[in-house]
Amino acid sequence: MIFKISEKAAFFLKNFLKGFAWFGIIILAYVLIKHYFGFSYEHLLEPYLNNSLLIFSIYSLSEIFFGIIPPEFFMIW
Repeated sequence: MIFKISEKAAFFLKNFLKGFAWFGIIILAYVLIKHYFGFSYEHLLEPYLNNSLLIFSIYSLSEIFFGIIPPEFFMIW
């Protein structure tokens, strides 16, 4: 018995695997850059993360005007 995949399922599977591969490449690049070059973004963001009023203002303005920045980003903070 041969299992036949529909054209839509084949399209989805092909693109899902491509996306998963690119996601893996990006994660691997991040890990390698952080390991070999010692890049750390924490010291760049520290002055902003300590200013609660700035964080809440950016969140409020983005939600009012754009709705682009997801609230989860601010929940992580």
